[in-house]
Amino acid sequence: MWVTEALSPVHKNIYGVTKSAGEDLCQLMHEKTGLPVLVLRTSRFFPEVDDDAERRGVMPDAALKILEFLHRRVAIEDIVTAVHQALEHAPKQGFDRYIISAPTPFEAKDAPRVANDLPALLQEKAPELAAAFVQNGWALPQGLDRVYDSRKAQRGLGWAPRQSAEAALKRYLDTGDWRGPLAVAVGKKPYHDQIFEDGPFPVEADR
Repeated sequence: MWVTEALSPVHKNIYGVTKSAGEDLCQLMHEKTGLPVLVLRTSRFFPEVDDDAERRGVMPDAALKILEFLHRRVAIEDIVTAVHQALEHAPKQGFDRYIISAPTPFEAKDAPRVANDLPALLQEKAPELAAAFVQNGWALPQGLDRVYDSRKAQRGLGWAPRQSAEAALKRYLDTGDWRGPLAVAVGKKPYHDQIFEDGPFPVEADR
């Protein structure tokens, strides 16, 4: 799935429904009052382990986070700069929605290969990253289920995200930690005071 702002969301749970409702309320407020509002849809940025047990079992958590920078993760540092850019542009733009995600080496035309031929595609698009996965014994999945494309935000807000999968990999190889300085300073903020049956988060089982 190639995810841009033009894609209509398909909700899986109440969490997604309430996020869309919040965006629509913001748009309504803009239309009723003229208040400028820019919605920033941020990719994952939390440092906790993945909420999917199957993904957790495939590769080390650091490798999983580095991989996510290719398609559904963003650094806190880049979220901060996106907010600054949005505040500057909001008065002129009125209302809009922007995906805030790390820059991806993939393009929309690559979507079929992202889904079914990821290792070979990564060798073409980001050979150093592909080589690092091989050298560290991290088995790349055959495909990814989605890519969040933040090119609209880069164009419309003049946003220039600096933290990529390659940058996260370099930090990990240099320091043993994939996180950027601000993420390290913020640390982990526990959402729950208990451990759930399937990991750190209460995951709704499929029925």
